[in-house]
Amino acid sequence: SADGSPPWKDDGLTTETPTGPPTTRDTRPPRGAPIADAVVLLGFLALGRRSHGLEESGLTWFLTVLWPLAFAWVVGALVLQLYTARTREFARLVGTIVMTAVLGGVMRHFTPGHAMFSAFNVVLSCGLLLGTAGWLVVWRVARR
Repeated sequence: SADGSPPWKDDGLTTETPTGPPTTRDTRPPRGAPIADAVVLLGFLALGRRSHGLEESGLTWFLTVLWPLAFAWVVGALVLQLYTARTREFARLVGTIVMTAVLGGVMRHFTPGHAMFSAFNVVLSCGLLLGTAGWLVVWRVARR
């Protein structure tokens, strides 16, 4: 570069090693990330259904609980490029979670008996953050 520093210093994807040339960090999400995130979402919803003693099942549960949140997650992940971008992975994950809580809340509002925004949105956001970031951290540590 113009200031004399090596060109790999500014790209955010490489690091200098003490024993040799720079190495590229693989910052792509794992291939199975969408599946792992879906498992987290389904697990969270199933746990909530059981712990609250909800009787909704089948098509009713799909339309009032799963569909709005799964759709909102997919929209957020696509808009924020959660599974394709190589930078700002955590910010993209948090943004996807926020979009899921907001868009999912709006969609759930149109089903009887569901408030647009409530404590559920906060609990959902915290649960998704712990679950999705949790498996990702474990995966990254295991790869080292």
